[in-house]
Amino acid sequence: MPAWERITWTAALTQFFTMIGSGLSMPFIPLYVQALGVRERSEVALWSGVLAGSAALSMACIAPVWGALSDRYGRKPMLVRSMIGGAVVIAAMGFVGDVWQLLGLRIIQGAVTGSQAAAAALVAGIVPAGDAGFALGLIATSVQVGNTVGPAIGGVTVGNLGFRGSFLAGGLMLLVGGLMAVFWIDEPAHVRAKARREGAHGSVLARVFGAFMWPSFRTLLVLQVGTQFVYSAAVSLLPIYLRTCNGLTGSPLSWRQVYRLRRRQ
Repeated sequence: MPAWERITWTAALTQFFTMIGSGLSMPFIPLYVQALGVRERSEVALWSGVLAGSAALSMACIAPVWGALSDRYGRKPMLVRSMIGGAVVIAAMGFVGDVWQLLGLRIIQGAVTGSQAAAAALVAGIVPAGDAGFALGLIATSVQVGNTVGPAIGGVTVGNLGFRGSFLAGGLMLLVGGLMAVFWIDEPAHVRAKARREGAHGSVLARVFGAFMWPSFRTLLVLQVGTQFVYSAAVSLLPIYLRTCNGLTGSPLSWRQVYRLRRRQ
């Protein structure tokens, strides 16, 4: 197997573990908010939206900086940073005492993670031009499979380990993926050297904000923002919606009910 193909499969596997680790607990944030003492449905919905948006906002602000740094220092360090950092932050969410602490960790999570972009950039830099479609498609497939499997496993994990145990299990999954990146992914020396040469031109801030001068980039950015807004506005509130279906308001929510809802997406 060529080196680029081995690295691509390994990077895809790391993203599979990342998505499972996130899916063990993140889809059930509204229920965790209730467990932390927020009882009113309107307040639960508000906190759920704030918690979902806070991570996305911090990621949107910091991701271009990480991208510029990856051009200067290489893609592998960014991939390892995102996965190990995510493992620590997600595991720490299992120890919070109130929603404000959870909000702080969500902001940090958005700032330090972003493994999908890091894995895609790493793979794009090492694969032959004729195999770029296959390599990036494999990364996307691993992400979607992890997104499908993660919530299903999470329903079982939350039911058996509770919310806090599910966060710890999720952090462990990200840690496993991060260790795979550390020991099984080798960014070729010529790729790192090329990244350093290209990243040496101009400051990090100039490279970050320079992209906004590209008309096509601005158009793509608007489309991506709209897509993510529609998706996030609905998905993060699904557990709350489930409680209102079939007279479930105020009654305990089992993991089987959550699992059935996630299967309908």
